[in-house]
Amino acid sequence: ASSRSDANRVISEARAQKDDAIFLAVSSEPANEFVRQLEQRGLTNVQFLGPETLCAQLSSSAKDLRSPKNVVCATPSRAVSQDSEWRKKYDQQFKGENYRGLSPASYDAVMVLASAMLQAKSSEPREYMTALRATQYNGVSQSIRFDDRGELLASAVTLHSFNPGGQMVVLATIEGT
Repeated sequence: ASSRSDANRVISEARAQKDDAIFLAVSSEPANEFVRQLEQRGLTNVQFLGPETLCAQLSSSAKDLRSPKNVVCATPSRAVSQDSEWRKKYDQQFKGENYRGLSPASYDAVMVLASAMLQAKSSEPREYMTALRATQYNGVSQSIRFDDRGELLASAVTLHSFNPGGQMVVLATIEGT
């Protein structure tokens, strides 16, 4: 939801449709306000799903939520060491910016896409998709390769939530093939 009216619309639709879950791709919108609105409207059984930025935004206020266990965040399982050359360059270039676990995966995604475009000598998806599927890239987050359907192989994700006291807890770690 990009505004209060969007948030109200999403919440109204979720209530009317009796949705089990809402996915929020958090960037700068305050997630805690959205979760509070869900609770105020009686949607305490709805799972609130999102990326690691969701848990980061809620970490200081999770203890105040009625149903903190309903918040589930996905984070990459393969951390990049603070001592790695890539991490040192990242910290040097983005002084003061919060490092997020998705930063290495985002970097790798851009590099894989750029590599496929260069190999295909085109920025048109119909031109570079074959090169993208054939990519084998040793990234900073993991070794990247795809199956014959174009799905990422060996991907790993950890799911987090909050306990009633507001501390983040691990629900599960899911390893890809």
